[in-house]
Amino acid sequence: MAWLEGWQYRRKIALSGAAGAGVNYPVLFQIGESLNAEHDILAPPQCLFPSGENDGGDFRFALEDGTECSFWVSHVTGTAPDRTAYVWVKIPTNLDGATVTIYFYAGNSNATNASNQLDVFSPADYFDDGVIDAFWGSTVHSYCVEQLGSYYTEASDLSVSEHDSELEISGTGTIDVRTVQGQHSGWFGQAIRSATGLSGDFVAYVLVDIVSAHASGSNSNYGYSFGLDVNVDADNRLFTYIRRYGGYANDNVVVTKEVHNSITKLTDADTSAATLGPHLLILSRRGDTFSFTYEDKTVDITIPEFADVKLALFAAVRNVGDSIDARFKHVLIFPPADPEPLITASIFLEKAGSPALDQALISPTFRSIRLVWNKTLAVPARRGAGVIQGTVLVAGEPAHRRVTLFDRHTMRPLAITWSDPTTGEYRFDGYDPRF
Repeated sequence: MAWLEGWQYRRKIALSGAAGAGVNYPVLFQIGESLNAEHDILAPPQCLFPSGENDGGDFRFALEDGTECSFWVSHVTGTAPDRTAYVWVKIPTNLDGATVTIYFYAGNSNATNASNQLDVFSPADYFDDGVIDAFWGSTVHSYCVEQLGSYYTEASDLSVSEHDSELEISGTGTIDVRTVQGQHSGWFGQAIRSATGLSGDFVAYVLVDIVSAHASGSNSNYGYSFGLDVNVDADNRLFTYIRRYGGYANDNVVVTKEVHNSITKLTDADTSAATLGPHLLILSRRGDTFSFTYEDKTVDITIPEFADVKLALFAAVRNVGDSIDARFKHVLIFPPADPEPLITASIFLEKAGSPALDQALISPTFRSIRLVWNKTLAVPARRGAGVIQGTVLVAGEPAHRRVTLFDRHTMRPLAITWSDPTTGEYRFDGYDPRF
């Protein structure tokens, strides 16, 4: 259990095994600067926290024997002191089936930046050289949406360019666009599409930063959208995107499938996310099942008719005067494990030469419930000798949520666990509920 020299703090992390992951599989960690930040791992209080893309701060990751893991900070959200760093860590040991332990280190004022995207991925495109890569072919496609399906057309007000390590799709609507079928389009924009089909299982992570967006009217005739499209041809595709209409308070997550020219809207759900800023879109395929994930929403779609599919990135506006400036930062595509490796526990923040400082057990999710000893917030706690336990219910049904135990006098976090996804039950051992 070698300790990396020069680092003050470390946290032990247990990763579940996953069939097909093998050696050097990339795992995405969300590292929070504070308890108020979205996180599945909490950084120590004294560290050099990453400030943005490819800034690794003083972070390091290592196996139990001290072997360091390559990592890459893809982006950082929020503002200090409540930021979240999205960190890809390449695990240099076999993740097939067995639980693997690694350590997260921080707290070294002499550390240099060790974040390096090329050490972790060989992606489809980082949009880092001013040229749209051959993966996307030589044609930039104008983009239309007609009656929930999507079409390519010859005209669009939006432009596409690659510069400053990003692919920019931006512009303002000034014309009424019609599809190649001659029908009026409800949305129009631009897209790039892969030159060849993706065969077999894959997972694609797409990071897009919305710099600006504007709907010129206050109803559903106006708006803007951005997202992903996987398609076989003009009549067979899966359309996944984030949309906001003019005058609406929330963005919508929309998933639509078209099979043999038959169109079905699968979901149209509100999200609390702000339009501006970075958005992580995840699309995966396992057999006949496609999954689209945005924030804490995942939609699964079974489409046995699709074979090889092409991937498209797009941004669009709905009407004259609507505008958007979408900056695609990177596209990461690799074969998935089944299921994906999970952080099953993040245990004990340790300080060099000292015992463990806390007992936080943290697993990945975006929703949490706080429990203050024998006084609760939203969660009823039963009492027992040396045990605090209860059940999490959402709308009367058991739910999988993070539960944080606080000292009611100091409000210091004492422990974090997760309620069972089936029963909703949680349990803290070794705490006297009378105090």
